[in-house]
Amino acid sequence: MRGVCGLTDSSPNAKLLVASALTPVHPGIGRAPGAVDLPVARDPLGFPLIRGSMVKGALKTRLGQTNDCVKGDTIKCMEKNGKSGEKNIGEQCKKKECCKICCLLGRELDGEGEGASAISIGDLYPILIPGPASIHCNSSLDKALRGVVYVTSDVLLARAQAYLEYANPGQNGGNNGFKQYLNQEEDALYLAGDCSGDITLLVAGQLIKAKCVKTENPSWPLNDLNGLNPLYKAYPPHERLLVLKAGTARMLINRLLDHVTRIALDRDTKTVRQGMLWTEEYLPWGTLFLGIVADTGFRNKKYCDHADLKNSKYALKALEDMLGSIGNTLVVGGKESIGSGILKLKMLKTI
Repeated sequence: MRGVCGLTDSSPNAKLLVASALTPVHPGIGRAPGAVDLPVARDPLGFPLIRGSMVKGALKTRLGQTNDCVKGDTIKCMEKNGKSGEKNIGEQCKKKECCKICCLLGRELDGEGEGASAISIGDLYPILIPGPASIHCNSSLDKALRGVVYVTSDVLLARAQAYLEYANPGQNGGNNGFKQYLNQEEDALYLAGDCSGDITLLVAGQLIKAKCVKTENPSWPLNDLNGLNPLYKAYPPHERLLVLKAGTARMLINRLLDHVTRIALDRDTKTVRQGMLWTEEYLPWGTLFLGIVADTGFRNKKYCDHADLKNSKYALKALEDMLGSIGNTLVVGGKESIGSGILKLKMLKTI
């Protein structure tokens, strides 16, 4: 039976991958019809996501560049250990780090070898999307809670709960994880540091009626987000969390996405070139994503033997160390040249 990331349900060797957007992120799908020419990727339920393959490819490229493993457009794991024309020319790692990259994240499609990667990276779903907010018609709370609210959905938290339970089998997701938010009767639940009763919030120009619950001893599973994004220190998520049913959440999340219109100029006339006006869609700065990184159990002998990664216990630790070598930051999606797509990453066993 297959589980998360296509692995067997019995495999416990996995960690959560938490990522925070340090800039707006455009995990695009190319051109699409409609008002937005270049929308972000969405799942069949209409929620944005970053494909695991996009993260894996970006990580492989960044590590290859950092470790001088790139030749032309590909990452070269191996090199010949003899001169051209000699008999019995073998192959060896170009560098140990290069073999480690190909062992963990897979080979290039250049005929250099075959076999699956040791690591699988699942899709990253947003579980917190920040937006401008204030309390409507309640002046006593407005000052305390105005500024930023984090929007999420029961569907997004259900996906997070699945990841959490897969990474921590037999532990019920660590003190029930996100379960407490999945079966709420209210259409909207607002968790705040100091409020109770029914309130009306103004979020991104949309009025939302919600039941407000005080969180003196926050049970939100993501309390410790230190170092991921300064926004979470200024506005702690467990004090400003808005949990919505799927339909309302999709509508509000679409309002929170940033839409940027761009042009290409005719340098001679200083006017817009014909057909060169388009709109791009971005997930906002401060969006928190949750995914999963799992050991597939596969070991490519050609690369993993050289990289000393035959033991399954070391694959996830090796990937974590390699993330640390690049400052736990990664650029994903389009528009890298204009500063978009920077993520801060952290691997966790539980949350």
